[in-house]
Amino acid sequence: MMASSFPPFNKHIFINGGPPSETTGSEISSVESDWGDLRLIAAQLGVANPDDLHVERFKVDRQKLEDMIKVETYSEGMNSAEEFFTNIMKETTTYVSWPCRLKIGAKSKKDPHIRIVGRLPDVLKAKDRVMARLDSRGSRVIMKMDVSYTDHSFIIGRGGNNIKRIMEDTATHIHFPDSNRSNPTEKSNQVSLCGSLEGVERARALVRISTPLLISFELPILAPGKTPPDNDTPYVKEVEKEFNVQVIFSTRPKLHSSLVLVKGSEKEELKVKEATRRLMDFMCENMANQIPVQMQLEV
Repeated sequence: MMASSFPPFNKHIFINGGPPSETTGSEISSVESDWGDLRLIAAQLGVANPDDLHVERFKVDRQKLEDMIKVETYSEGMNSAEEFFTNIMKETTTYVSWPCRLKIGAKSKKDPHIRIVGRLPDVLKAKDRVMARLDSRGSRVIMKMDVSYTDHSFIIGRGGNNIKRIMEDTATHIHFPDSNRSNPTEKSNQVSLCGSLEGVERARALVRISTPLLISFELPILAPGKTPPDNDTPYVKEVEKEFNVQVIFSTRPKLHSSLVLVKGSEKEELKVKEATRRLMDFMCENMANQIPVQMQLEV
């Protein structure tokens, strides 16, 4: 009975101003002000007391929503998502706020939020309809993999840049054990990856090739009076910067020798090898071709 006299439905409730622009706010839902005057919403829904309104906010699968937005329907000027939410509002006597300006193929892979306002039974009915099509949990898997705890900080990268890039590229969440920071004796190698099946598999491969690769060689005995190279040597700094490697000098007193370790990642194996070759040419000079190297990697 109420539905027959119900006002026209829109994608958002524009109480204070127009629709949100393509910002972080619109990626999540309508701007907060859209939900400030529950009395007006109650009046439009035919609810006498605003206290009887229930507001539900929940996440939906970003990829599924993007796929819906991309599909045009026979309804003039509407895509599949617009038609879907409009029908839900009409059939459940609710207002649904959803990110109609969601940027397709955006770098951000965060799942957007949906908000529904109405009487509690109607809101629950509308939420069931939405989740039947856009539930993110049904497409999520969790993979656990073992990666040596000594490599965790290297894989995460400076400022978390490497692991952030992997998570963004694969739309996954990757968790390293927090206990390793606080427990000095017991360490965990387990890394958890959560996302779609395809995304998790891609993330696993990217984590594996982000593990460190070390190539080392012994410095020959230097001529008397010659200063041994170290991390302050300008050429060593140039090589580190150019090839994105870390050069480590280690003395071995019992063997009366010094070891040079060149550390990079497996995905940049060619850079690690070229950096090692240049350092050997610089430090070992005409003996470079006679010096054996040792390669270290975690399996």
